[in-house]
This record gives sequence, C-alpha cells and structure tokens, in this order.
Amino acid sequence: MKKCIVCKKDVSPENEINVYRNGIETDDVMHSACVDSEKYRECEYCGFGIVHPVKDLNDQSECPEHKGESNMDDEEREGWEDIIENMTKDG
Repeated sequence: MKKCIVCKKDVSPENEINVYRNGIETDDVMHSACVDSEKYRECEYCGFGIVHPVKDLNDQSECPEHKGESNMDDEEREGWEDIIENMTKDG
C-alpha cells in the first residue's frame, strides 16, 4: 500500500488521489481528505482524483495542460451563452 505524501499514512486504493508535477503523473499519491492542503490542490479542469502542487497552478487554478482554458474570447463566450440559454429556457 502506498503512503500519502501529506500525512504519511497508508492510502487505500479507493481513497487514492494521483499527484501530477509539471503536468506529468508521478508515483506519489495522497488521501482524498488531504487534497486541499497548502501544497497540493485540484486543477479546475482535470477533475477529482488528480492533484498538482500549488506552485504548478496559475491564478485560475489551471494546471499546465489546461492553462488558459478559463479565458474565452468574445465569440467563444457568446457561443456558450447561447448554448446555456437554449438549455435553460422554459419549454
């Protein structure tokens, strides 16, 4: 069984979170309860089960692979607004 890199306790496979560094998966793991530590956090786009060192995330909590995804140009934003409007309109 692997040890959590934050709390140093054994991590069962069902509670295992994979650690990435510089966008590359490592052999390190951590407990799901240790994810929001001062050193490791989730990327806004990678989803649950993957964490990155805080230093690898930008101000929008994006990892190197997803850098810039939160920045949309006007045309892209309008397209998404249209999609959301069509999905949420009544009836």
